[in-house]
Amino acid sequence: MKLKDREKFLLGMVVEEYINNGEPISSKFLVKKYNFKLSPATIRFELQKLTEGGYLYQPHTSAGRVPSDKGYRFFIDELMKPFPLELCDSGLIKNVLEKTEDDAETDVFNKELIKIIAQISKDLVMMGSLRDNEVYYDGVLNLFQKPEFQETRRIRGIFEMVESFKNNLEESWNDIENLVGDMRVFIGKENPFYKAEDYSIIISKFEFSKEKSKKDLGILAILGPKRMRYNKNISLLNFISNFDHDF
Repeated sequence: MKLKDREKFLLGMVVEEYINNGEPISSKFLVKKYNFKLSPATIRFELQKLTEGGYLYQPHTSAGRVPSDKGYRFFIDELMKPFPLELCDSGLIKNVLEKTEDDAETDVFNKELIKIIAQISKDLVMMGSLRDNEVYYDGVLNLFQKPEFQETRRIRGIFEMVESFKNNLEESWNDIENLVGDMRVFIGKENPFYKAEDYSIIISKFEFSKEKSKKDLGILAILGPKRMRYNKNISLLNFISNFDHDF
C-alpha cells in the first residue's frame, strides 16, 4: 500500500499525538484539535484505510487508533522531523564530554554521562564499554513512571533486557558493526537484545579517546516504550556520536 499525501499527514498526526498522550486517537479528536476542513467521517475513512494497510490498529472496537510497529517504522523512516536539542540539554552533555579525566576515572565518566542522558530522555539508558567489558545503565525509574510499564511482566522484561545487553555486548557489537550507519532504531520484536514487542530501542556506536593511544569503543542505547520520543532520543545520540571526543 503506497500512502498518499493525506494519508501520510494523518498517520503522522496519529503517531505524534499518541506519543504525546498515550491514548487512542479518534477522528473527532483530530478534527477538534487541528480544525481540519475535512469532516470526521472523511478522516475516519482515511484512518480505516491506514488500519487496513497495517499502519494503525484499534485496541477496542469503539476506541480510536494506535500506531502499529509498521506505522512507527514508516513515521521514523519517512515522516519524523528533526529535533533540535535545547541549549541547556546540549550544554549538560558537553560539560561531561569535555572533562579531561584520566583512565582511572573512566567509570565515573561513563556513569555521569548515562545519568545525564537518562535525565534528558526520560527513558532507560545503557552503555556497554568494549575496552573493559563493562555495562552501565541508568533510568529504570523513568520507565516505572510510564503507564506501559505498570504490569509485572513488563517490569521483569526491563531487567531481562539489561541482563541480555550485559551478556551479549561483544556479540552485539559485531552485529552492529555490520549495520549500515552508526545508529539504528529497533521497534518491538526487532530488538536484537530481547525479543519483546513492548519496547523500542535506539542503538548507537561510540568511540571516546581520553588518551591518544587508547580508545573506548562501545554501544550506547536508549530503551523506552514504543511511543518514545524518537526524534529527541536520536538527536541526543547523534550529538554524542558526532562530538569531538579527542579531549
